This record gives sequence, C-alpha cells and structure tokens, in this order.
Amino acid sequence: GGATWGEAQTITGSNTPIKVTFSEPNTWFILASPSLFRSTDGGNTWQKINTPVTGDKIGSISSGGRNSFCALALKSGEIYTSDDNGDSWTKSITPPTLSYELKSIHVTAEPFSYGFATGKSGTILGTIDTGNTWVQIPFPNTNTIFDLDYSGGGQSLLAASDDKKVYVSNDFGQNWTGVSIPCNYSSILNVTVAE
Repeated sequence: GGATWGEAQTITGSNTPIKVTFSEPNTWFILASPSLFRSTDGGNTWQKINTPVTGDKIGSISSGGRNSFCALALKSGEIYTSDDNGDSWTKSITPPTLSYELKSIHVTAEPFSYGFATGKSGTILGTIDTGNTWVQIPFPNTNTIFDLDYSGGGQSLLAASDDKKVYVSNDFGQNWTGVSIPCNYSSILNVTVAE
C-alpha cells in the first residue's frame, strides 16, 4: 500500500477534514465538521450520512475492519456504534459525568472486538465486546490524551498526551511509563504503533 497515490473526488460543502478512516479497502469515512461522509467506491463518490448529532459535536470516528463496524466518539463523552457502515447508530455509552471530552476512538472488530476512546482529564475507556460495554482504564495523571494506538490484542498501548510525552503500557493499561519527546510543540496529537 502507498506505492502510488491518486486524488479522490472532492467533497463539496464541507470544511477541513479532521479524521479519515477505512472499514474496507473501498469503504472510506471522512469526518469533516459539521458532517460525516462515506464513500463505498474508493473515494470516487461521496454521500453525507446521518449521525445521531451534528458533525461539530463528534470528536472522532473509527472503523473496525472488514465487517461494517464503526464507532463515533462525541465531544460530550458519549459513544455511538454502527454495525452497518453508518446507516444506523446505537448509543453505546453515556458517561457517568460529562467532565471529559472525547478526542479519539479506535476500534477493531476483526479478528478481535476491542477498542479504546481517549479524552480530557486522563480519560481512557476500553471495550472488549465491540463497544457494547466500556470500562475506564487507569491513567497516571489528568492530562488530555489526544490519541491512542495499540498492538498485541490491546496488551501494548501507546498514548499521546498534552505534556510533550508519549505514555507506554505493556499490561493492558494497568501501568504506564511516560517518555518525553523533544519537540517544540506543547502537545503530542497522534501516535501509531507499527506491527
């Protein structure tokens, strides 16, 4: 993948895309506030899809691989899931308090069914049942966690924080080690684990 690049069809009437995700090779999603768009033909055509809230309230979208599963993390802390590529949505979680704003979500449905959502106040939520239930994962401080990636079935976690550190856990998030990143930015916004 990535040996050649081409330009996909332009999405009209949208603002800057803030998140792109793929559920299958030709099924793509773009969150472009205030709307969510889907292409089922590799970006040649796009359609705006209905969401439970307007796109400006969505913090992130993730798709789970080749089975039509995807999830939305709302800035209000709620999570919605879909098992039909976004044609319909089910509320998966309403947070006990609205003290955090979700920034990212990553879900995997094949071959596993786990995922993570992150946000303000050191918030990391995890699921092992395709988003039916979510539990809070302990984090050592109340920094904003902008992004999280994982490998090994979720055993190894990598979290991007607003304190110029990347945090690493090798035990499903039970213990974390902060690694300072020498950069001129106030926050680390994205992380990726290469398997």
